[in-house]
Amino acid sequence: MFNMKRKLYEQRIDSFLPRLKHLFYEDIVKMTAEFCRFDGFVSFENRLNGKYEEITEGTVWGKDWQRAWFHLNGFIPEVWKGKHVCARINLGGEVLIFNEQGIPIQGLSVHSIWFNYDYRRDRYEITKKAQGGESVDLWMEASAGQLFGLPLKVEEGLKKPDKYGSYDAKVNEISLLVFRKDIWDLYLDFMVLNNQMRALPEKSVRRNRILFALNEVMNGYRGDKENIEELRNILK
Repeated sequence: MFNMKRKLYEQRIDSFLPRLKHLFYEDIVKMTAEFCRFDGFVSFENRLNGKYEEITEGTVWGKDWQRAWFHLNGFIPEVWKGKHVCARINLGGEVLIFNEQGIPIQGLSVHSIWFNYDYRRDRYEITKKAQGGESVDLWMEASAGQLFGLPLKVEEGLKKPDKYGSYDAKVNEISLLVFRKDIWDLYLDFMVLNNQMRALPEKSVRRNRILFALNEVMNGYRGDKENIEELRNILK
């Protein structure tokens, strides 16, 4: 009987974690973007020495290590006053964001070698507490490749093998969003304890205490900030 209940709880966990991932963000506004592709490295100071053109989500901009500079613009809605606002940027490749002085301030990486977990870095914090109505202006350099190079094609029959790989970089997302950091923190707590639980023996007292706590969180989840704090205290 207990084994059946344990498996039921674990199945609930497998459904609850993806549900939390879809709740990190509230509301969304799209940003506009323009880009200029260059041959080889071009510094921040020389980024304007080229012709920029508009680009939208779903558009391929480069392949196989090609590089480009991107310029993104947007506005934070007035109704987001007091909210934690982030940009979510997925240009299909490795990206480096620069500040107004040309200093690199954050990298973005949208690929992962971990199949069970989606360890992407596609979020850039704009402000923890928006005034409402602010403009957002971002410059970034992008490379058309993945975190560990270009993916190789699977060898087929007698075809000549692909030695060096090939990759098309596509703009997948350029958005401003309200970020629910409280839900993000709950997700991390929940995920770490879930991983620890599954690494322990099934008859371990500690494993079953963790399982009970995770189930209490799933039963009590409502999603407001006060509720999230209560649930994190259960996990503590």
